[in-house]
Amino acid sequence: MRRTSGSRLEQFDEREIDRVEAIVRSMTPHERLAPKIINGSRRARIARGSGVHVSEVNGLLERFAQAQKMMKKMAQGGMPGMPGMPGMPGAGGGARKNAKNAPKKKPKSGNPAKAAQERKEAEARRANAAKALPTGAAFGQQGGDFDPSQLNLPKGFDKFLGK
Repeated sequence: MRRTSGSRLEQFDEREIDRVEAIVRSMTPHERLAPKIINGSRRARIARGSGVHVSEVNGLLERFAQAQKMMKKMAQGGMPGMPGMPGMPGAGGGARKNAKNAPKKKPKSGNPAKAAQERKEAEARRANAAKALPTGAAFGQQGGDFDPSQLNLPKGFDKFLGK
């Protein structure tokens, strides 16, 4: 029983939620993640599994695609014709700006001798960085030799320690 006046919320049919839920639950996990893969035979299978017509599955997928486009536009800086709706910082639109302003890595040399020298320098930097890290510090041990006999391990477990 629908009223001719009133808000859309009052006119909303609760059964629509049940139909949408049935459609989504009839999809495979992969189809939910990548709805673009849903072809005609998949749509028919989803419709049979949810007890609706293929046109309802098509309508849901179409509404989802439209909502996805709108959210992308909003994340990129608002939508035209919507006053007071500036771009939402932190909603995904700012990531590209930061990538553009980030300092670029030094390009590798086209000269084979110079490229070999750059590789050697990079390996030396990595080796020095590895030496600077204290061993075992991540687990609370501050340097020194590690004695596994102090761990009170089960019998036969020492074969896993590499001794």
